[in-house]
Amino acid sequence: MKPETPPRVPSSLPQVRLAGRILLAITLALLSLARATEGLTVSVAEFSLSVGAGETTDATFTILNDEPIAAWFRIESTEWDEDEDGVTVLRPDGSVARSCAPWILAGPLEGVLDPFAEVQVRISILVPTEARGTYWSGLRIARNPGGEAIPAQGIVVAGEFLVKLYITVPLGEIDAEVVGLEVGGFQPLWATLRVYNGGSVRLSGVFGVLSVKDASGAELSAPLPIVDILPGHSIVIRVDTEWRITQPGSYLVRVVVDFGAEYLVAGQVVVRVP
Repeated sequence: MKPETPPRVPSSLPQVRLAGRILLAITLALLSLARATEGLTVSVAEFSLSVGAGETTDATFTILNDEPIAAWFRIESTEWDEDEDGVTVLRPDGSVARSCAPWILAGPLEGVLDPFAEVQVRISILVPTEARGTYWSGLRIARNPGGEAIPAQGIVVAGEFLVKLYITVPLGEIDAEVVGLEVGGFQPLWATLRVYNGGSVRLSGVFGVLSVKDASGAELSAPLPIVDILPGHSIVIRVDTEWRITQPGSYLVRVVVDFGAEYLVAGQVVVRVP
């Protein structure tokens, strides 16, 4: 049986001159959140929404075909997670404990975009009454070159990308802990620390300071890289410095982390240079 042809989205720019195309390309390049794959561009790379328990909210983003040939697209709900290095990893459906995928409806889910045409995708989110804290999932957008109207299953797509969704429901718990600190070398000094988010809210913009103090009280300090941490997750942060610790003796290495609460968390270790 021949598969049903997805709806075709006509171009809203039937007679765009070269200057107009250049201007369009420059405008898209300036969108700080724009993401692209194989000729498709989306206007938003991620949504971070605050929604009350039992409430509904809507959001939209635009998919643009910025190529001179038609492009077929398909959107699927997907689950993802992050490892300790902060790398996004796709997960099987139902495997992420705090997934918001079941709350989300989106459309249109597939279609054919004419050259330089765009389509607006609407997302509706219904939050359960018992939800508290941050939940996450995503919409995976696949593109098949030439706009062939064939099912996504069983084919190799030319490219795909992920639009992330974070839904935070008020009255979640905020908590963090430094669960590990290790000095990896002295010439120059570098260290790694592990920070654990023990609360139910995503920690955004976590920052802090690494300091080293010798026996005389002399101290050096350097900022930590800024990170985000999902609830129930740890992240490993490496701090590289230009400090060369050559003088024998004991040193106090300490980290202080600000995760957005009314208090800070810290960790420390004493190391000895022979």
